[in-house]
Amino acid sequence: MHQLGRTSSEPWSTDDLLLAARHLGLKGKLSRPSVERLSLTPLPALALLRDGRTVVLAQCDGQRVLLQDPSEQIQGGRPVIEPIAVFTEQWTGELLLVTSRASVAGELAKFDFSWFIPSLVKYRKLFGEVLVISLFLQLFALISPLFFQVVMDKVLVHIGLTTLDVLVIGLLVVVVFESVLTALRTYVLGRGYGADTLQENDTTAGNTDVLQFLSGVSTEQIWLRKVSNSLEVSIIGTSDKATLTNWYLGSQYHVEQFKTSDGKTLLDSQVQNLVSAMAGFTPPAAGQTTLPPNYQTALAPVIAANWNG
Repeated sequence: MHQLGRTSSEPWSTDDLLLAARHLGLKGKLSRPSVERLSLTPLPALALLRDGRTVVLAQCDGQRVLLQDPSEQIQGGRPVIEPIAVFTEQWTGELLLVTSRASVAGELAKFDFSWFIPSLVKYRKLFGEVLVISLFLQLFALISPLFFQVVMDKVLVHIGLTTLDVLVIGLLVVVVFESVLTALRTYVLGRGYGADTLQENDTTAGNTDVLQFLSGVSTEQIWLRKVSNSLEVSIIGTSDKATLTNWYLGSQYHVEQFKTSDGKTLLDSQVQNLVSAMAGFTPPAAGQTTLPPNYQTALAPVIAANWNG
């Protein structure tokens, strides 16, 4: 106010408000919507009243408005709901729409590769690690055919047993490394593990992600249900569960196999059979670690048909 040479007691004109917005680094625009289109106007906005006051118009549903008077002449400055007819009697018909220049620039920004650059810079370390690991995985995929080529060319032809020893050791190292990678792709869920959220997004063909249940968890104690676009997998009678986000948005978000410690396996293609069957029941109450008799009658055949092994 001091920068504009005004006091709080003086009424503010539209030009004053636009100038104040500019001083604050905001972009202001004067709008004169009809009462019928007021509910379609992007809010909140500043509404100019006939007595010279300016109020914040927060919402309008076509019948009522939610507004706040900074001068505290209405409800002591607290937000208040008024019928739209009462509001329009005081309103001059003018609104001042205010937005930050950053948001305007964001709306007008061109969507191209440059849009991803800030994220690439922010997560450059993670991207670098992923690229290095991907490079090694591709190299390991070439080791088997190269191994047999060298065996044929160097070992069998020249009877190079020393070369064979080196190749065998190298192949064992690769096998161990691939086993470690496979273990890292296995999610574990057991009693007392609490709630976890799994974000799977793998489009590489042939990769198999596994959700492994620990000992003491049988197939009849595993409950599956759809929650929005995600799949919730829980152990009945407990708070232990894993939520696989975006499961229903595509196979790239799937864990390919669910396994129990006794060797049973459920494929991702069979999950929906169990979800559909269990949708007609509520999950058993806390502390109930076995299915009630009426649940067993309906669900046991479906569970047995889809958990293999």
